[in-house]
Amino acid sequence: MLVLHEPDLFRLAVTLHTTVAEAWQTLTSPAGVARWWGDAVTLDVAVGGALHEQWHNGERMVSTVGRVVVCQPPQVLAFTWADDDWSLVTGVSWQLRELPATDTGQPVCELLLEHRGWLALPGPCRTECAALHRQRWTTQLERLAALHPPTAP
Repeated sequence: MLVLHEPDLFRLAVTLHTTVAEAWQTLTSPAGVARWWGDAVTLDVAVGGALHEQWHNGERMVSTVGRVVVCQPPQVLAFTWADDDWSLVTGVSWQLRELPATDTGQPVCELLLEHRGWLALPGPCRTECAALHRQRWTTQLERLAALHPPTAP
């Protein structure tokens, strides 16, 4: 799943056995977001729209906020990202692209997630926060992939 890891960004990719349009619906609709990301997430999928997520980091409740900066359905969504104890923001982008269908004709696409801006965070938080977010995104993308599995031949 990890495609690239550099000091300022990480990139993850996941294969979804569905069309780009269906993957976009799962990624961005309220019902879809609740299924793969969780029911404590709201995402207004329009430029300027708000993102809000509440999650636990151990015993601590974390509130993450952001704003959509790019929305090009059904392929690209980009938004700012900041946890409640950060003094600055990072950026997340999702890009869907169609892949060749399976031998049985099942549509396939890939979601590429990039989370960048880690070098702007203070040293101690930089590595720890990036690793935590990389792990959380990996888990969430695995949940997304489970919603669009390959079909048996």
